[in-house]
Amino acid sequence: VRETIEKLGGSLGISSSGSTGNTLQVRLSLPIFNETGVAQAKAEIENCELLKVLVVDDSVTNRRILVNYLEQKGHQVVESANGLDAIKTAQDLIPDVIFMDLEMPGLSGLNASVAIRKLESPARDAFIVATTGQVFDRDQRAAREAGMDDFLGKPYNFNKVNEILKHFSYE
Repeated sequence: VRETIEKLGGSLGISSSGSTGNTLQVRLSLPIFNETGVAQAKAEIENCELLKVLVVDDSVTNRRILVNYLEQKGHQVVESANGLDAIKTAQDLIPDVIFMDLEMPGLSGLNASVAIRKLESPARDAFIVATTGQVFDRDQRAAREAGMDDFLGKPYNFNKVNEILKHFSYE
């Protein structure tokens, strides 16, 4: 902890007051940002535009993991729990990127992607990323045939997520 604080230009102090225990004091000089400034700084750090992202997965846990990661990077993220809702949300949001689970009850991610590609809306041009625990060649081929642009296995590899987001870099 001390090394990290010192790398940030800060200091760590520890004092003991006998029976009441120890007190840790961390001092850091940090810039002051409002929410917009924080989001813009995060985007600049990643050299990536702020994106509108739709995350579609029937698993709340899987959605939250990816949503939290993307929101920390400053992106506008909307969640959907199934394929039918994803189609409607895509029409309303016009996302830049859709992370779409392949296997969901009701309308699968594959069929939802086919439907999104057929929309008479700019949403049909979204960059669609298949997400699945099934990473076999046949699954990747099926995703491509459904009009998906990329493939992300689960558990999520955030280096791969960053690689996907670099499609939208402004360099």
